[in-house]
Formats: sequence, structure tokens, C-alpha cells
Amino acid sequence: MKTNYFLKLALFVVALFGFNGLFAQTAKTPNFVEVVSPVINGEAKEDFAFAFENAAAWGDYNNDGYLDLLVTGVSSNWVKISALYKNNGNGTFTKVVNPFPLIRTANATWLDYNNDGNLDVFIAGTDDIGPYSALYKNLGVDHNFDFEQVLDGTFDYMNNGNNGGNSPNRYVLAGDFNNDGWVDLYMQGGNETGKVAFLYKNLNGKSFVKVENPVTGSKPFTAIANGTAAWGDYNKDGFLDLIVNGKLLDGAPEPVGANETVISAIYKNNGDGTFAEPIISLGTEAGEIDWFDYNNDGNLDYLITGVRGVYNRVTAGVDGTWDWHWSSDIYENDGTGKFTMVPPAQNGMPAGKQESSIALGDVNNDGYEDVLYMNADPNSIFLNNFGDQTFAKQELICTTPTGGSTVADFSYKGNQWGGTACLADFDRDGDLDAFTAAYGFTPRLMKNELGEGITANQAPGIPANLVSTTDNNGVVTFSWNASTDDSTPAESIKYNLYVKKAGNDSVKFLLPADLTTGRLKVNETLAPLTTTSYKMNNLGNGNFTFGVQAIDNSKVSSLFATAQFTVGTNALPNVNLNDIKVLTKGSAVQITANENIEGVVNVYDIRGMSIRKISGQINGSKIELSTGMYIVKVTSGASTVVKKVVLN
Repeated sequence: MKTNYFLKLALFVVALFGFNGLFAQTAKTPNFVEVVSPVINGEAKEDFAFAFENAAAWGDYNNDGYLDLLVTGVSSNWVKISALYKNNGNGTFTKVVNPFPLIRTANATWLDYNNDGNLDVFIAGTDDIGPYSALYKNLGVDHNFDFEQVLDGTFDYMNNGNNGGNSPNRYVLAGDFNNDGWVDLYMQGGNETGKVAFLYKNLNGKSFVKVENPVTGSKPFTAIANGTAAWGDYNKDGFLDLIVNGKLLDGAPEPVGANETVISAIYKNNGDGTFAEPIISLGTEAGEIDWFDYNNDGNLDYLITGVRGVYNRVTAGVDGTWDWHWSSDIYENDGTGKFTMVPPAQNGMPAGKQESSIALGDVNNDGYEDVLYMNADPNSIFLNNFGDQTFAKQELICTTPTGGSTVADFSYKGNQWGGTACLADFDRDGDLDAFTAAYGFTPRLMKNELGEGITANQAPGIPANLVSTTDNNGVVTFSWNASTDDSTPAESIKYNLYVKKAGNDSVKFLLPADLTTGRLKVNETLAPLTTTSYKMNNLGNGNFTFGVQAIDNSKVSSLFATAQFTVGTNALPNVNLNDIKVLTKGSAVQITANENIEGVVNVYDIRGMSIRKISGQINGSKIELSTGMYIVKVTSGASTVVKKVVLN
């Protein structure tokens, strides 16, 4: 049995934009269909476990090509749960025994911390004792993809800063902030010491170490709680930047004139292991913040939801009043790193109350990233992105109970809060399905069956013209041509990259994916590349393969294009000998070459003794020498130019 609640938006568009707007824009409304009782338990079928204060995360932990589901949180009668559901690949799920802790105010983050190709998971929250954090290693196919806790004592215990409340749950992030091929962890929230924010650097998959003073090398991240964070390269320099929101202060601020208790902040990655001073903007708590290129101009914008408390105190020592603002605001990136708020009255975003959760992605295959918005007021809704700074609302209302649910459960008509909204292609048909789990409603899995005027999404084109260059410090720069897609414009296509050393099973992925099929193993929380180049360090010497795939706004990925390169001997790419010229000019030797060719220039006297050496960009190199005869050797990759010169 399925419940269909496909709602057309024509009347809404007429009301919002008038008849001219109706014909100027086409509302491609997705047809979501409720999947009823998808969990197989022997001969019976049942719903996913009810949970609030939860974390819900989709990831292919057993490498079968289908996304599985992990949910942790509080069930009925305040019983804490952790449930792992294996995707059977036929629209059903099986609950799997797992060793994960029973926690609330939860976070669950899929990652491959040791680059063995198996998804591990980081879990944080509140157990029966207090704040809790742990990393669980996936033992792989030989151990039936079981998990065990590892690196106990490495990470500070942490929850979202609220020991009992329906606060946001994406407060631990996985991302390679220093481009060394090992995924690192950022986390924010609270514990017995108060509010905290930490960055943990991955030490080659063996352990993690806390980065002291990551801001300019002299300051910690601002400690905040009851918010979320996201990685993304907003300035397109190839390094992951960090955006955060949350509560800065508990209670009323001091002194008089200070009225903000929440912030949002952008930390620009300096590319040297540190971050710039934060760019501070209006913030929220009890909501989420995330990057998305909502207008497809190739620059990451961001969406922030939640509540902002402004305190009004006019006299020292005298209590003031609170002014509460609920909002959902888009901040548009102008391409220079400056962000401007798109007025809420213009963008059509809801100003919902209660704790909200969002998920972003192109649901209706029109090329624009849409928004799944879970909140008690308004109901959980799908926001259709028209691409012109406006969104149209489609309520996700179900009028018939599912599985073991009762009619009373459905009286909420989709009202959910204090949990997680997800967009994930659980059935592997190339379009994003919706999942919500929170207080007020049985968890809902809604299959995307497209709709009138919506065509099936095609994978983007495979990247072409893969090139790699290596400098004398062993830093490898990868580049490739932009891909094309049937709906997502080239400017907004994202990319994933991997590097594999010959004779080594370990693979350094930016986003965990299947090498053969290209399928992403995680749909959310990990940040894809926004540019067609990337630098990676710490590879060591040897022969390598690197691969690049394209990802469209529906999170459909292409196959990998691959190329080989070497670090160490003959590390630089072969070049045409005609591209390198050795000239004499007065008392100097001058090297000319095509732009961006790197190499090593050695100058020897007539006895063969080395008297001068330079490396790096060789074009325009000039070496002053005394009168005499010299041998000049220029090496770039496997190409060598040797020339005898005489200076008079």
C-alpha cells in the first residue's frame, strides 16, 4: 500500500506571482509517494523506529551500492535508541545488530577515516552519564561489516550543548581541511567545561590530534552550541572553508548595548593549516546552516534557519526584554567573498518556529538545488527553487496512517521538529528521495516518483583532459576540463577526486565513492569540489593513479576519468623539448619556456662541478655568471635539455 499526496502548485503560483508569473515559470512539482512500513522483521513489516533529538545519516556501509540508514535518538517513553538499517536494494530494509551507544541530542557522521574503502562512523551526543563522543571503525567484508570503537580517549566528549532539547544534530563534520588526503573532523557543542569548538587533524589514518589555535595560528574557534556547521570552498581556492551557527551566550548579554546571543561565522581556509579571522553575520540557534549554489552561478551561497534572540537592556543591572525572530535566510555570494541577504519576503522561505532541519539538492531535475524543510510550523515542506531568487512551497501532508502508526499520529499532518531531514537516493534510481525523522511523527520515507513534466536525471559527463604537475615540495596540482550535464549548468557542477598509489590498497578519496561505478557512498555532509583543480600534499614518492568524477545538483555522479603520475624521480610531466630555450644575454644565462612549466635548472662548469641550481617555475629564470664556458641542464619531468654556453 502506498499513499500518494502529489500536489500541484498552479494556484499558489498565481497567488504569489499573478497570471504572468504562472506562464513565465513552470512549477515542476515532484510526486512524493509514502513508503509504508519499509522494515522487514521476519514475516512482518514495520516502520522505522520513532526517534527525536535524533541524528539520521545515510551511507553505504556494506559497499553494495545502496545507501543504508543510521538513526540515534530518543524513542517513546524516553528510551534512547541506536538503529542501523541495511538497505536490501528492493525498497525494504533490515535492522542490523550494532554496537553503537544509546544516546540523545545525537550526531552521526559517516566518513572513511583510514582510507580502506569502508565507511566508518563518528557518533556524539548524550548517554546516561553525560556528553559522549566516539569513532567506530568498519571492519569490512571479512567481518561482515561489523563496527568496533577505536581511538578511545582521543576525542573530547561532546553533545550539541543542550542536554535535553530538540536541538540541531549536524555538529560534527568530516572534511580534509589541509589537503593531505586524510579526512579531518570539526566539532562544536558543549560538555562539562561549557561551550566548545575543536578541529581534529587526521594523522594518516592512525590517530587524530587536536589542532591548537587554528585561527591565524594564535586563536581557537569561537565556542558555540545548539547550532550546526558545514564545509565548503566558497572562494574557489581549492581549500575547504567552514561556516557555523549557534548560541554564543547563555542568558542575557552584558553590557548595556550588547544584544546578540547567537552568531553565524565563516572561517576562510588560509591553505597553510590555519583559518582567517571569522566573518561574523547574524546567527541563529535551534536551526541549521549549509552551503548551496542556489542560483547556479558557480559560487556557494548559504541558507540559515532557526531562531535569533535579541535582548533589550537599557539600564545596567535591570532586566530587559527578549525579542525572538524566526527566519530562513539566504545569503548570496557575489563571487568576491561578499554575501548579501536575499530578503525573506522576496525568496518565499518560511519563518518557521520550533527546531528546524534542512536538506538541499535538486529534487525535480531542473538543475536548481531545492530545499527539504522540516519544521513544526509550518508543516514539513518541499521548497521548489525556480532559480530566480524565489521558491514555491509544497506541503508534505499524509492523510492515511502507515504501518503501526495511528490516525492520531497523522493529525500532525507532517509537523516534525527536533530531528533530521535528509535527501538521499535510497532506491538508486537517479533522483533524490526524502526522509524525515523527528518529534511528532513516525519517521517518513518518501519516494520520489518524479511528476508531470519531470524527466529522469542523467549522470553528468565524465571529466576530460586530466593533468597533474608536481612541485619540488611534492605538492601535486590536479586539473581537468569542466563537465556538462543535462540539467545542471557547467558552472554549478561539483567534483570528487581520488588518489591511489601503485601497490597500495589504500585510496585517498575526497568523498567516499565506488571506484568502478562512481556511486557516492554518502549523499550529505561531505563537501565536493567547486573548481576544476585541486592540490594534494603528503603523497610521498611513487607511481600513482588519480581519478575525477563530476556530480550534478541531484547528487548523481559520473564514472571516474583516470590518469597516472609519478612523485619523485621524473615527477614532473613530460614536456616538448621545443618548449624550453636556453639563451645567453650579456653575462647571464636565461631560460624561456611555455607558461607554468616547472623544473630544475643545473649549471655546471667545464670540470662537471655543479655551481648553480634553481627549481620551480623555470620560465624567465636568469642566472648571472662570470666569463667562461658552462653546461646548462634543464629537467622537466622526463624531458631534459642540455646546452653548452659561452659567456664573453
